[in-house]
Amino acid sequence: MCASGTPESLKKQFGKRYVVTMLSEKPFDHQFETDLRKTFRTMTNLMCHNYSSQFTIQVRDFTNVDHCHMNFSELMDLLNAFSSAKDLKYTVTACMLDQVYDTIIKKGLTSAYENSGFASNEYQAT
Repeated sequence: MCASGTPESLKKQFGKRYVVTMLSEKPFDHQFETDLRKTFRTMTNLMCHNYSSQFTIQVRDFTNVDHCHMNFSELMDLLNAFSSAKDLKYTVTACMLDQVYDTIIKKGLTSAYENSGFASNEYQAT
């Protein structure tokens, strides 16, 4: 078993991700995706359409010292600045339970493959 707990406890433990949707009244230009990737470096699952884009971004909580992800207030500051500069509207949605399960499965698979108990050296060619 990879993880157990209530849905809320699993969200708290594995769900430090937000889905950001950006909307525009005019089509995005060719530079938009590049600017988006430069501004939100840790985003994943980017989908760009003519008038909207959506991506997932992980944030750190205040107790975590992980500096590769921003905290929620930094995310909101970046979103406000980016949307003001590009004349966009945006929404931020907390991760859904299916995204939590994806994270749990990915972590479970990664740790299983890293576990030395799953690797055997007895059949190594010499």
